Amino acid sequence: KYTKAPLTVLDANEILDRGVPSHVVSFGSPLCFLMECQRAEGNDVEKVPRVLSTLIDSIWRLGGHKTQGIFRIVGNTERRGEIKALLEEGDFRISVDSPHIPANLLTQWLRSLADPLIPSSLYSECVYQIGQNRRLDA
Repeated sequence: KYTKAPLTVLDANEILDRGVPSHVVSFGSPLCFLMECQRAEGNDVEKVPRVLSTLIDSIWRLGGHKTQGIFRIVGNTERRGEIKALLEEGDFRISVDSPHIPANLLTQWLRSLADPLIPSSLYSECVYQIGQNRRLDA
């Protein structure tokens, strides 16, 4: 493995310059790094990181979209750790019977991104726009 610490964009670019890794550290990696690795491996079809689509598909397949409190309940912590380790090794075959495990891993993955999905420079504007939309809906 490359590192347990979050990768910076510069670290990711150095790794890519040396060649695509045989597996990609999904948690803590910059989005641009994950997408570049997918493209370099010949995966131009997926428009989001594979770990994201895998977790969302698992949540949906297990009925998580109908499960109340899906993101509040953690699920089996030992099994969650096993699944996370598999994802980190590039094994995207998730075999669980509860949507809580992939839902919790999804929140962990989002929190661990090297750069936030919404850049801090745009955060206030996003919050403002949500408020505007709520007023229009009322």
